[in-house]
Order: sequence, then structure tokens, then C-alpha cells
Amino acid sequence: MKGEILSESEYETVKSTADVYRKRLYDISWFMRNLNEYIARKANEEDDCTGRFWEGRFRSQALLTEKALLSCMAYVDLNPIRAKVATGLQDSYHTSINKRLNTSISQNKTIKGLMPLKSHQRCRNTRGLDLTLNDYCDLLNQSIELLRDTDSTAAQTRPIQHVKPLGVCQHHWHHIISDFENVFSVAAGDGSSMRKFQANTKRKRMAKISSAAICFD
Repeated sequence: MKGEILSESEYETVKSTADVYRKRLYDISWFMRNLNEYIARKANEEDDCTGRFWEGRFRSQALLTEKALLSCMAYVDLNPIRAKVATGLQDSYHTSINKRLNTSISQNKTIKGLMPLKSHQRCRNTRGLDLTLNDYCDLLNQSIELLRDTDSTAAQTRPIQHVKPLGVCQHHWHHIISDFENVFSVAAGDGSSMRKFQANTKRKRMAKISSAAICFD
């Protein structure tokens, strides 16, 4: 970079090192390993202890359709509720829905890091999710009641507004918001998008494709 003259061996070293760095830049496993190690060391240092900090390896799933994206959003936003560290959306800290609710309407369309939800003010050319903030809150609040229902049969039949317009099977919504990661495998979407993903990634088999057909088709 400084324009210095390199020997042939030095130049080959630079090339090989650059190749390694390029691979790391788009390798999520490498990134997560380094991020997790740094956080674990800091946490153990603060708690004055040693040992394993993280429960398990991270999961990476491709979200192939908007149905899958919104379903996964709901699953993640409900994490504090399932963990029983929050009672509602307003105290579900460190979630996207909490950030949306605590941002004024005038700022809502430009929340950093979050795709806008549907609104009358949004420009047609702006990418966004086809669900209003009020509708999404209704969906989450009804889902909270669903998660609290100890009667599994009643939970499966409890009507959840906005699930049907999303194209998600009402009967399986409880399973989706309770265990999204295991309902699907490396990708989540309807049957058609899962088969395209299988072809594009040259996979011989596609795990959980039957789950996709049941939940989203």
C-alpha cells in the first residue's frame, strides 16, 4: 500500500494473506467465533470466573420469503417473553419491537438497522414489510397470550389476527413462535422457495421441507 518494492516471496505472502482476509470478510462462522470469544472473555473477567459462557453454537437460517421473515421477526421479538424476563412489549428490552415503540412516529421511517413497516407516509420505492406497526403489535400481543396458554389444544385453535393474511397456517403458529429454529433447518420459506434454494445451493436433500409446506403453503 505504501508503494514499497517487495521481493517475490514477500509478494506471495501478501497475496496469500489477502486471500485469507477476503474469505474471512464473508465467513459468518469466523466472525461469530471471534465475537463470541471476545464477549465470553469479558463476561468471565467481570464475573471473576472461568468456563463456558455460551450455551451452544449460533444458528444461521436463510429467510426465503416475507412470510418467513415476519414469522422469524415475531419469534425473535418474543424471546424475552418466552424466557420470562419480560411481561409485555414495552419491557422487552433489546428487541426490534421495543425500539420501534420507543421511536417517535416522525423518526419511525428511518430507524437505523430496521426495515420500515407499512405506512401511508412511506415512499413507494422504499423497501418495507407489508404490515403496519399497529398490526404487528396486535400480532405479538395475541401471540403472547398464546404462549401463556397452558392448554395445548386451546392454543392451537385460538384465533390470531393477522396470521391468515400473512399466509401462515393458524394451526401451526404456536409451534412457529415457540421453536422457529427447529421447525426449519438451514432455510425457511414455502415449499416452492425451499426447492429453489435446494437447487441453487446444489443440495441433494433439503431438511424440513415438509414443515415449510405445512406452515407456509
